[in-house]
Amino acid sequence: DLSKLGDAGAKNPAKGIVSIGRLSHNKRIDRVLDAFAVLARRDPDWTLDIVGTPFDWSGKDVEAMIGERGLAGRARLHVGPDDAAMREIVGRASLFASASVYEGFGIALIEAMSAGLVPVVEPNAAFSAFARKHSEIALADFGEAEQAADALARAHDRLALDPQGARAAAIAVAQSYSWESTAERYAEFYREALGPSPR
Repeated sequence: DLSKLGDAGAKNPAKGIVSIGRLSHNKRIDRVLDAFAVLARRDPDWTLDIVGTPFDWSGKDVEAMIGERGLAGRARLHVGPDDAAMREIVGRASLFASASVYEGFGIALIEAMSAGLVPVVEPNAAFSAFARKHSEIALADFGEAEQAADALARAHDRLALDPQGARAAAIAVAQSYSWESTAERYAEFYREALGPSPR
């Protein structure tokens, strides 16, 4: 359902990053925070919003990670916000970050792009496959905090050159995975499989 966050991202370039997903070990929120800590040292205007539901880590675990890195007030955790709150959170951001080492598909990436956010993500198998199809998706090794911070800064610089174009491109990528587009691909597959039968 891409209407949930559709076009909700910041309309003007913002040094805000959103990370969305369960608070599970494979999402590597710790690595997102490490990269953000580098950015925050370089430029105090950067902010990070982490959105998720407890899984392997509790909200307190993530709050502790934020505190350990001295990021209180700069990095904010939102546990299970409703759709209206999600749109408000995303509205402060221009970038989406994920350090996830494994994704079955990558729905959070598509939802973020539907909002107009430019993604910088870990090159796991799913995200790498998306990046091969869509140049709007930047890959970064979040195991190397400095390199990931550089990738986030570069993504923002590219966005700033043509903010409306970058937002529109991200939204267009997401729309190609909407239910309407997907349903039509299913229908076409069945039409081809069934052949010219009058049934």
